[in-house]
Order: sequence, then C-alpha cells, then structure tokens
Amino acid sequence: MELERVLDLLVDLAERAGLEVRFVQFDPRFVAGPGGVCKMSERDVVMVDRRALLADQVAVITRALSKRGVRALFVPQPNRRGVST
Repeated sequence: MELERVLDLLVDLAERAGLEVRFVQFDPRFVAGPGGVCKMSERDVVMVDRRALLADQVAVITRALSKRGVRALFVPQPNRRGVST
C-alpha cells in the first residue's frame, strides 16, 4: 500500500478519535523533529511538519493515536490486480 494512502487513513482515524491533524511548515530554528501533539483551546491537535518524510509523518500520527489509546486499525489491502481499494 502506498505510504500516502496510509497517511490518509491515519489522518481519518485520528479525526474520528477526536484529534485534529494540522500539516504545517516548521521553522527549523525553533522546532526540531517532525511533529507531535499539543493542546490548543482545550483541543488535542497533532502538528505535523509537511516537509518531513512521509514515513516520519506516519510515525507522528501513529504515536498520537497510540497515546490516545487507539491500538488497532484495519487497513484495506490492495486487490489482486494491484489496484488500491
């Protein structure tokens, strides 16, 4: 499965779990790393550096979901003809 599709599924799952996901461009002078969770106006927000590698973006959202208590996710498999679902 393409990493972009995995990222989309994780963003959807995060939103269903009550997390807001924001992709922003971090200023490396002030922020180190690809992102994390913060509180904004009583809401949990996952901040993801949009310039980070896709694998790092996936890891940020996965960690946020894990801390939220989400332990399992059904990820659709591509069908046998190689077309993603």
